[in-house]
Order: sequence, then structure tokens, then C-alpha cells
Amino acid sequence: MRPPFSAVPFLTNPRFRILFAALTVCVASATACTGLLGDFSIGEADGGVDATIGDTGAPPPDVSTPVDAGTNDGACVSLPGYCANRCGMQFDNCNKTVDCGGCDGGATCSNGTCGGCTPEPTTQTCAGKNCGSATNNCGQMVSCGPAGSTSCPSSGDVCMSDGTCCTPDNATVCAGKCKTTVMNRCGQPVTCSATCGDGGVCLANDSCCAPAALSTSCQNRCGPSMDNCGQPIDCGGCDAGLTCTSGSCGCVPDPVTTTCMGKTCGTSTNNCGQSVNCGAGGTANCSSASQVCVNDNCCTPDNTNACNGVCNTTAMNNCGQPVPCPATCPNAGVCLANNTCCTPNNTGLCNNVPCGSVTNNCGQSVGCADSCSTRTSDGCTNNTCTCNSGNECSGTERCCPGFGCSALDDTNNCGACGTMCGSTAPRCCPSFLLDSGCRPGGCTCVTCQCLGNGTSCTP
Repeated sequence: MRPPFSAVPFLTNPRFRILFAALTVCVASATACTGLLGDFSIGEADGGVDATIGDTGAPPPDVSTPVDAGTNDGACVSLPGYCANRCGMQFDNCNKTVDCGGCDGGATCSNGTCGGCTPEPTTQTCAGKNCGSATNNCGQMVSCGPAGSTSCPSSGDVCMSDGTCCTPDNATVCAGKCKTTVMNRCGQPVTCSATCGDGGVCLANDSCCAPAALSTSCQNRCGPSMDNCGQPIDCGGCDAGLTCTSGSCGCVPDPVTTTCMGKTCGTSTNNCGQSVNCGAGGTANCSSASQVCVNDNCCTPDNTNACNGVCNTTAMNNCGQPVPCPATCPNAGVCLANNTCCTPNNTGLCNNVPCGSVTNNCGQSVGCADSCSTRTSDGCTNNTCTCNSGNECSGTERCCPGFGCSALDDTNNCGACGTMCGSTAPRCCPSFLLDSGCRPGGCTCVTCQCLGNGTSCTP
């Protein structure tokens, strides 16, 4: 009688998943299926799927072809070189089935590699990285982002060349600027708006200027004049029949160079009590949009040096402006709890350490390759090879899990791991004999003849 149908064996069979990928292509495009699939049969013995591509000249579907290069929306993108130094059926970084083929020269595919290399944990390969990809100890490409992707955890962040994530500061770099293109902290060009907010004026130097109130600009002025943004204004005539001379009633203003001596921006008050612009082009601003006015002098902000060696905090730049520093550090550095960056140094960290993990200079746990012998050890404690939680066995002994060390020529244990005989039953008969196990009568492990009654052995 045929057993009830179950979909589970089919859905978990890699060959079925390859066939399903091909059928998906067929649904999307009928012409793509012409000659693509030949006869196939569903095996009944193990619930598997046996698929045979018809010999029609059409190539089989390539399940290892990566999807288009990723956007930074967190979607997983298959690594183009995923099968490099891998073999056999694999689930790639996006959990898609790929066939990485066999090994050359008759080598055996073990742990997905040819030659018996055991890949280190991804956390070790990607230490100091939170996006992009890295190459592990077996020469395999692995992804360092969340959920197998190469993207940053936050969709708005940018993955830098060193595998760290950068949060763009577009609003900050465009503050006070207009109609120009600047670079954000992530090295991306940012085009600033052509207009300024809050009624600001976009000046010829691509900086924004906020016009002062007419009452402020016209204080102690008369006739045609310019406001702080260089815009023409009319301040009217003089009272009590006074004459308007050089924009002042009853006073001759000092030259602007005299009033603004020692200043390159901002404003100053002249001898007639008038507010005078000391910046470029009759404005209070600096000549360059990249500069800021600090204490009536122009300053070029240096945000990069402000964040040198610090992370996930706010620092002050050379112009006294607050600068939000990235949460990650450059060059695969580690952001410590005190908001300083630490560069990991793992060189020689595992020298003379046979097993376990050690801590590097940045407080990261680094796994060391396990060099303990399976013959003399069955575990690792405090970076030391152990047997049954005790000392590692000597070279003439074997570690028996659950028992401890046993001499390889120990007749009480037949030279192998098993039930060790006590003082009242000093000999062990091999398991292939009828009366195997410990026997008080004693026997030689090679020639003993067991009686079969479970009581004694006769040499």
C-alpha cells in the first residue's frame, strides 16, 4: 500500500529546490521554458526528487547566479564568488541553494571544502566589520552584514570600504548652503537645495543669509542702503530737516574698512551708530560657503579631525561647532564603551594557545585553532587540552571519554576505550568474545576462550 503523500521530503530536498527554481522561470516566461525541462521522475523510496534535464541544447537553470547588486535596503544579495574554495551542495549567504561542484584531483569534499579545511566562525572572520564581505581562513568569501547580507543594519547607512557603516550627515553639511554640491562624511556628493529656508537669501557664494528686519538694517540710516544680505533697501529721509549724507542724517560715516578693521565677517557699529556688514560683497557672510563666521572672523570647519579616535558621540570642531561622530570606527576599529576607537591587534594572540578563545587589546573574543589531539584529549578548559575534565593524557595513553586516560597496552582495557576493569575483575575480554567485558578469572586479550556462561575465561 502506497504511504500517504507528504510535501516535507520534497521541499527539503536540494534537487527539488533546483527544479522548483527552473519551474519558476517557466511561469515568468513561457518562451524561456522551450526545451528547458525534459522528463523527470519523483523517487518513491526516499521521498526525493530525481530530475533530469532533457538533452535539447538548452542550458539548465543557473541557481548560483547572483541577483542584481544590492541597494542598501537590507535585502540579501548573493555573493558573486560564493563558490570559490567551496564544494558540494551549499546554502549561500542568502540561504539559496547552489551547487559548488566537486573537488579536483580526487580530493574529498568535507565541511564544504576540498582538503579538509574547517572554516572559522563568521564572527571571527568579520571581526570589526558590520557590513560588506571578508575572506575566512579557508579562502571563502563570507558576508558580514545582518541576515547574511552585505548591507548595514540601518537602511540609511553606507557601507564603507573597510566594512564599517557610516551614517550620512546630509542635512548638516548643507546647513547654510544653497545651489552647491558638497561631500558628506561618508564621501558621497550631496546637492544642496537651490533655495534657503525661512525666507533666507541664496548669495553668490552659495551660502544662505537671513535678512535682518528693516528697522534693524535702517537704524541711524537714511535713503537707499543695503541690508545684511546685500539686498537693496530704502530707509527713507531724515527728521527735522536734516540732510541725508552717505546714508546718515547729520553724520559722516567712517569708511567700512575702518569700522570693520580686524573682522572678515559679521557686523560692526560705525561712528554714526550704524550697523555695518563686514563680510564679502557687502554682506555679513564669509566669501566661501564652506566657511562659518566665528567671532567676526571666517573659519573653515574640520569635522574629520574632530572625530579622530572617537565614536558614537558628539565632538567640537575647530570652529566650535558640535559634530556628531559615527557610531562605528574606521579601519575595522572597535568603538569602546568610553566612545574611543580601538584598532584590534590579533597578531601572535594565539601563539602557544592550543585551544579555546583569548581576548585581544580591544576586548574582543578571538577563537584560536584547536590543536588538541583527539587521542589524548576530549575537551578544552582555560585554553588547556583536557581529558575527562582532567589533565591531558600522555603520548603513551589514550583518552577514554567518561573514564579518563588509559594506557594503550593496558590489558585491563584491551588497549582501547571501554569499561575499565577494577581490582576485583582485573582483565577485560574483547567485545567479539561471548563473555566480553571484565572477568575475575582473567584471560589474555588475544587468545582467551570464553565459556559462554558469563563467569570465567579459560586461556
